[in-house]
Amino acid sequence: MTQNQYAEFDPCSAPQVVVHDAPEVIEMDNVGTGNDGVVEPPQDNPGALKAFCQSLAPHKKILICIVILLLMATILPVVIMKAILKAQWPPPNSPGSASTPSAPTSEISSSIPLPAPSSTLAPAPECNSSRFLRDVNWIGIDNGVGWNFTLTSAQSPQDCCAVCHQSVPEGCNGWLYVKTNTNTPACNIIPGFSGPNKTKSCPLGRPNLVFSNDGNLPPGQGGLGPCADQVLN
Repeated sequence: MTQNQYAEFDPCSAPQVVVHDAPEVIEMDNVGTGNDGVVEPPQDNPGALKAFCQSLAPHKKILICIVILLLMATILPVVIMKAILKAQWPPPNSPGSASTPSAPTSEISSSIPLPAPSSTLAPAPECNSSRFLRDVNWIGIDNGVGWNFTLTSAQSPQDCCAVCHQSVPEGCNGWLYVKTNTNTPACNIIPGFSGPNKTKSCPLGRPNLVFSNDGNLPPGQGGLGPCADQVLN
């Protein structure tokens, strides 16, 4: 009997299954440091930060110097500007441009020009030039703090004196005339500072005045107003 060399084909036979070899087993010990994949989100590496800080340690002095220079570049211009402004204020011919132990610096409250004395008014006896204080360029209230002053235009010390005695309703304490090369009015009036010896004509009182000379300003002339007691130098 002859053996059949051909396999029979049955169209209703079950499907053929091919089983391959099992996949290679991968050790998981080095997954975190290898290139096989990421198993968790990246985290800060404290070792890198420590290494960075250690690298800066040799340059510590240089870094401190840089910080100091930056602070000086920021603060020094501000300090210099404040010093310049302080040296320039108040303007020439204003109270506070010099200082004396008995007369603190005044506060600026007004620079409204006062009306010039009328030419028809008789000159005040106190405005005789022989009675003026000379070589002075600062005026203040003795032991006073925060007195007001008013700057007004005047052509001469006599005119400034006349404004003080005839054109200050609240009562003039004193006047100072200093001619400068600036636009600052030459006549400085201190009106109505509260003091002792109150009278009907001087309801705020008659304080004492202080005059002095600051070498940085031109010499001027000054005198008492109707509401002042005396000059203390």
